Amino acid sequence: MTRPLDVVLCGYYGFGNLGDELLARALVELLEEGGIPRSRVGILSADPAGTRRALGTESADRWSLPGVARMLGRSRTLLLGGGGLLQDATSLRSCVYYWGVVQTARCRGCIPWAFGQSVGPLGSPLARRVARGALAPCVVRVVRDRPSLEAVRGLGLGETELAPDPVLGLSLPRLAPGRGTGRLGVNLRPWKGEAREGAIRALRELAERAGWTFVGLALAEEDRLCLAEARDRQGLPLEEIRLLDSPESFSAAAAEMDGLVAMRLHALVLSVLAGLPAAAVPYDPKVTAFSEEWGLPTWTPRSGWSAVPFSQPGSEPSRERLEETRGLLRAALTRCLERLRGTGGWGA
Repeated sequence: MTRPLDVVLCGYYGFGNLGDELLARALVELLEEGGIPRSRVGILSADPAGTRRALGTESADRWSLPGVARMLGRSRTLLLGGGGLLQDATSLRSCVYYWGVVQTARCRGCIPWAFGQSVGPLGSPLARRVARGALAPCVVRVVRDRPSLEAVRGLGLGETELAPDPVLGLSLPRLAPGRGTGRLGVNLRPWKGEAREGAIRALRELAERAGWTFVGLALAEEDRLCLAEARDRQGLPLEEIRLLDSPESFSAAAAEMDGLVAMRLHALVLSVLAGLPAAAVPYDPKVTAFSEEWGLPTWTPRSGWSAVPFSQPGSEPSRERLEETRGLLRAALTRCLERLRGTGGWGA
């Protein structure tokens, strides 16, 4: 039987989180460049209709086991498509869900693989076992940061490749330098640790000392609620809060800012793409790793902010480096597809 789909993407898609929607978009575009048209791509999503409209692919309800099984039975491969899917920092449920999808794929004769993954934190032995069970069957594994590479090795798994975050393959208009707006974007996400609370305190002090105007930039509804709480209950002086739902909405907001302070990884990725000076609040190893890789200043409770908390205009990554990064992504995906096409199941 010839299968009508080459790849089914599985990730945190359809929940209104801009970072994850950008991962889906970036992976679909990379697959197209690798010779797989959208007509041969399916996506498991919490909002199948919205995903179909946005990306022009097939889509199935990620919560419907019969629907998931049917789509996997029609596809040659299952791609665990980017993001921090295998971690128990928020809940063990994430690991269990993706493990279950991988096992369903195997039962349906669909080859699993992983690209653009962050792995960890995995705080419990059970989480490590479940994550290993999800990753071990993957014919190829590509992670997006060194801590994840070490985490996979710590699970006792073999060959795993390192490649940039897939969203770095997208293009955004570059901002003109020297805008001098006096406005600073602030992105916060829900988090129980000191990173968020300490950053709010430091931002309040910075507003008093340096006279910045703060604008909240939310990548998800939970970010918007978090920013509203920081404003209403913790005294963070936000002029307004914007919920961003596309790269274009980020570009429009960035054009009004002199910089961005962000917890979300993909808020930082978008800043790099747009050439917007940024500083990271590293609540998670993946944010720390990205900041180190791209030379972004970071705030920690020990470091504080004594002045402008981000790189100066003109020090942002060059177009040449971004184009080199896109080349690395394309090459990594090409190697994955070559290996998958070399397996016996690809032609099934």
